[in-house]
Amino acid sequence: MRDIRVAGPLWRVLGSVFILAGCASNRMLLDLRANVMYDKPAIREIAHTIDDRRLDAGPFVVAVTLTGDPGLAATFDISPGIVERQPMKEVEDGRYEGTFSFAPDLYGGPYWVTGRLAHERAGEHVMRDPVALTITVPER
Repeated sequence: MRDIRVAGPLWRVLGSVFILAGCASNRMLLDLRANVMYDKPAIREIAHTIDDRRLDAGPFVVAVTLTGDPGLAATFDISPGIVERQPMKEVEDGRYEGTFSFAPDLYGGPYWVTGRLAHERAGEHVMRDPVALTITVPER
């Protein structure tokens, strides 16, 4: 019976000859890059709270909390036309917080808070807070 393993060393020799010939002629490119698949970032929850100190000549501040995948870039928008991509800070693994102070003469709404969680290669996940924000004139 014939031994099939004889071809093993022959292929190694021929493969080495082709690689050396390709390198010597500068015509062979060996691509060793791996294809890495990334999951799109996930946001589990977004919420906001307000701190209205306008009666004491203070600011009207919105604090936004976003919970999602850890170690990513988080921002939030308040629309229409208030702020876009306001940075957030990761205070715990997967918990991001950010604030925004409104101009003292701004009233109205509804304004919508939208969170963004982004990965450089995997893309971005966007989630809107289901509760709208309305700014009323403070009563004295």
